[in-house]
Parts: sequence; structure tokens; C-alpha cells
Amino acid sequence: ERKAALAASSGPGATSDGHKVPLLANIGGPGDVPAAVEAGAEGVGLFRTEFLFLDDSRNAPSEAKQIHAYRSVLEAFPEGRVVVRV
Repeated sequence: ERKAALAASSGPGATSDGHKVPLLANIGGPGDVPAAVEAGAEGVGLFRTEFLFLDDSRNAPSEAKQIHAYRSVLEAFPEGRVVVRV
């Protein structure tokens, strides 16, 4: 049912009178990006970066891991808006 609804939708978000409304996903990390893209998200309304730190409560993520996470999300939406909560 969800796949049929996604297949029926197309193009950027807009109201019935043509007012543009960006379709933005809320994500907890890079692993959520494929589903957001598949659902037609035009960007990220909230990237909850605290989950990077909560994955291992004993150690903060390395700088390299953080850079990889941020870069992969930003690259997935090169023309879209990405709001990052730090």
C-alpha cells in the first residue's frame, strides 16, 4: 500500500493551489537516508546527530566517523536543505 502511494506521488511538495512546500525527512543517522530518498524527501528537516553519540555511551564517535556521517547525509541531498542538530 505504501509503495503504491509513493509510486503515485511525483515531483516536489506543493499544496493544491501550487504553493511550494519542501518535503523534509527527520533522520537519526546516515542509515535513514535511503528510506528518506525512496519516500521522495527533498532534504532533511532534522538530522539528530546525538544518536551518533548514543550508539556507544562509553566513547564519543571519532572525528572521522562524524565527518563520514555528516558528509554522507549532505551528499544525499546536494540541492536540498539539511538541518543538523548538534
